[in-house]
Amino acid sequence: SNYHKSFIESSFNVKRKLYNYKAKNVTLDLINNIRLNDNILIKGRAYRIDSYNTNITTKEIDFNLINIT
Repeated sequence: SNYHKSFIESSFNVKRKLYNYKAKNVTLDLINNIRLNDNILIKGRAYRIDSYNTNITTKEIDFNLINIT
């Protein structure tokens, strides 16, 4: 419980929701450096990356994000 308590509590928080966003015309530098569990700010709201799919030819990223409360 010392190491994983906060992660487990936040995972089962009823205020957490999963959001899907698509980013277009993303720079290749961002595509190479983005990692899971990074935080993203969209329209003043903070999200954590749950998963993502990249398409390098169209420079698009499909994000599955979890809101941070």
